[in-house]
Amino acid sequence: MIQNYLSFLSKLKANNNREWFTVHKKEYDSLHGEYLVWIENILQKMKDLDDALQFLSVKDCVFRINRDVRFTNDKSPYKSNLSGIFSNSGKSGYNSGYYFEIDSSGEMMVGGGQYYFHPKDLWRVRQLLVEDASPLRKVFDNPEFQKTFGGLTGEQVKTSPRGFSLDDPNMDLLKFKNYVTLTKVEVADLSDDQITNIIVSKFKVIKPLIELLRRW
Repeated sequence: MIQNYLSFLSKLKANNNREWFTVHKKEYDSLHGEYLVWIENILQKMKDLDDALQFLSVKDCVFRINRDVRFTNDKSPYKSNLSGIFSNSGKSGYNSGYYFEIDSSGEMMVGGGQYYFHPKDLWRVRQLLVEDASPLRKVFDNPEFQKTFGGLTGEQVKTSPRGFSLDDPNMDLLKFKNYVTLTKVEVADLSDDQITNIIVSKFKVIKPLIELLRRW
């Protein structure tokens, strides 16, 4: 199913307009229905892994194919990737979560963390890091985490956050605007089950980071 869906998305990427999509809507609906079943399988595995996800449904984990074009020069109406998020705040992004995205060429990003912070919440996290960064460093120092993700991959400020000393020994962590880590995996030739196993295995590795961010 995934490979067929990616093939459809590749054609959509080359014909990203409402006229083409309307003609191929039945094909999309069929593929997307199978995709939701696949997501349900991953969600059940994640509920076994993380008790905080028990209340989630599939609709909480998938995004619409329509793009928000209000604030971008690219007015292409449709997304050309598959993605899913598993967070105890659903798709709102207010809490940490597990995330994957597969583009139409078959390259997958998988990982997670917290993508968005209210300013006051980011300030609180930075204050906690100033006081004691060891819980976060312990997550990063885990050999399996190092092998899988290495470290954070989120956006950073250029110098130091306002109100924090550039000389702070934890400035390497304080600079981040969000706390996210992702790794890339080529899945173009893999089966649905193989992709599922890769996603869940990466999510198991990142779980300590997700749980720490929830507590913070």
